Amino acid sequence: MVGLIKRVDEMLSDNKGMKAFVVALGDQAAFEEKLAKIAEENGITNVPLTVAVDGSNGPKRYKLDKDTKTTVLYYSKKTVKKAWALDEVTEADIEAVVKAVEAG
Repeated sequence: MVGLIKRVDEMLSDNKGMKAFVVALGDQAAFEEKLAKIAEENGITNVPLTVAVDGSNGPKRYKLDKDTKTTVLYYSKKTVKKAWALDEVTEADIEAVVKAVEAG
């Protein structure tokens, strides 16, 4: 997942009109420390790394699969354009996300 965050962070540095954020689901205290460490160690400056206040399942209206480790939502104009449910984030997954975002 760190590779994906880094890639998106790079994309945002090149396109100031684009926005992104990361929301971790789970214990807030535990994740806040982990996310701060990830940001510091990897120079993440454009993507806010946050923890959901909705608990470990996230907002009910998102209908996230609780057994999936990583869900990526690409949205534009308040509409989800593409979603990925990933157990492991591979380089191919990162490229697929980047390609979808670049295609608009």
